[in-house]
Amino acid sequence: MKIEIRNSTLIINTQTYHFPIDYEEFKKQVGIPSKVWEKSENHILTWDNLGIFAHRDKKNTIYSLNIYLKEGDKLDYLPRQTFQGEYLIEGKNIKQREVVMEEIHGELAIYNFLNDDENEIRIAFIDYFPTVDPSEKIFDEELYTFRPLDGKEVTFKDFNFKLAVIQVLMYEKQLLEPYFDIVEFAKWYSQRDIDLDKEGHDIIPEVKSFFETLPIDEELALKVTEIHQSVENAVYMNILMFWDGSGSPFHITSAEDAENFPNLKKVNLFMGEGTHLSDEFKRLNIEVNKA
Repeated sequence: MKIEIRNSTLIINTQTYHFPIDYEEFKKQVGIPSKVWEKSENHILTWDNLGIFAHRDKKNTIYSLNIYLKEGDKLDYLPRQTFQGEYLIEGKNIKQREVVMEEIHGELAIYNFLNDDENEIRIAFIDYFPTVDPSEKIFDEELYTFRPLDGKEVTFKDFNFKLAVIQVLMYEKQLLEPYFDIVEFAKWYSQRDIDLDKEGHDIIPEVKSFFETLPIDEELALKVTEIHQSVENAVYMNILMFWDGSGSPFHITSAEDAENFPNLKKVNLFMGEGTHLSDEFKRLNIEVNKA
């Protein structure tokens, strides 16, 4: 397989593509994916034999293509082998070019995550995210208004623990409302224009405020039995749009909030070296593993 960026265009073998790519047309070129990861809101399609994976949205279109160039964490959605084909940018093989961490080629934003100093998944990320056109603004004032709770609100001391809970209740079990979509939110938010293309590399203050103030009923807390942190969790894609999995912005630092979730029995967590977090969860009879 040959993947090339030429004149701001994505070319696979001899076929030219423009994002977002129709999945059915893409499948005709590269074949049926060997596995589909459905634990995130937007599905991840993986071609093990080609060493590539892609993100597909609700409209059945592909909005990112990932080239797995260097083995890293053994996450379920990653290809079983690395990409063995040609990867060219404007005629130069990626191995012959100066390493550029981020560059824009027309409609394509290219992110290079091959820095050996970073403990992260080793991938080259060719990505496209839609910007928000002011003419597409949503004027429904009630869309992101919080509903009154039937019972008592759960209080949290660790914001990252709350995000992990939101992942379960909102994006996996679909019990928590209002359902948050960062693109929709940017169209809805009226106090200023949110430029996702420019601001999506950081946590947008208004988005963080939404998740911080989002009330969670104690009755819903009973529905949380497992927590699985992953770089592909929808909650992280919605609060930090261009996060590449590096650093520790979502590390939980305390198990104290788990006491409000009596049915929580298992957690897979982001954990740094030397942390006592595992012992804290075990004291609460919660099985804990490193994500």
